Amino acid sequence: LHELAVVNAAIAAIGIGKEVSKTRQRNRWLRGESAFKEHTVKGLSLAENTELITTLSSYLGITFPHAPEKIVFSWKEAPRLLKKSSLSHLLGISRRATLGLYIPQLNAYVTKETKTNPRVELHEAMHSYIHQKNKNIERAQQSVVVFDKYSSPVPKDTVTAYSCMDEGMAEYATRKVLGQMAEQVAETNPSWSSVRDGLTKQPKVPTQEQFDVIANIGTIRSHHAYKGLYPVGLWFVDSVMTKLTTAGMALNEAIDTVIANPPHTTAQLRKPREYASTLLSAN
Repeated sequence: LHELAVVNAAIAAIGIGKEVSKTRQRNRWLRGESAFKEHTVKGLSLAENTELITTLSSYLGITFPHAPEKIVFSWKEAPRLLKKSSLSHLLGISRRATLGLYIPQLNAYVTKETKTNPRVELHEAMHSYIHQKNKNIERAQQSVVVFDKYSSPVPKDTVTAYSCMDEGMAEYATRKVLGQMAEQVAETNPSWSSVRDGLTKQPKVPTQEQFDVIANIGTIRSHHAYKGLYPVGLWFVDSVMTKLTTAGMALNEAIDTVIANPPHTTAQLRKPREYASTLLSAN
């Protein structure tokens, strides 16, 4: 998830007790600084995630330019953190509905202190790979997500299309990894067949309402956008990836091709096979 509230809170943790100006936010974003390497904030801490990144890389055949860090949010410390003026926006991750989120400018993802669902971690870690492989996606999103002001030369419709691909690819990769793992277990334990089937079945075609939501809102800042962002994104990416791999493209090559060539309009999201044909022609 990319929530303005939590992104600002994590950046503010760099100088706990004082607000961080938007100029400093922008500078830290451009320099790619990670606050948590140099500062410790009670309630926010780094955690080990090497095994998870290795698993994601090996199953998909990808290599992370830089492995993302895992930041754990302490539920017990929530009341204290929420009283801090510079951390008050941690309300976003403290909501039970928010399971995790990726913070591009820190190349880190945040999870809760309770047992983390591997699916959540895989999804958020994949955002790191996507953003590192295509910086245009991050640059287009940053003005909307971080600064709460649209100042990007990229059209809002394009930012939404990028975001659909971003979320769709993160979920596609997660399902792919967990599906392969379930397949291996199912070979010796048939009861896992249903788990495997659930992870490998084709996503449902989005409803007209879901398409309309992303087309009309045109920005990822609104919570309403997520009603269409995830189902449309996953269906689009899954459809494109199926055509690319069926045509003989290796999984990791197909992943990188889609990331490097995201859709530029929400209208393109309605025709994934046509979009895949364009990618195949270019290659």
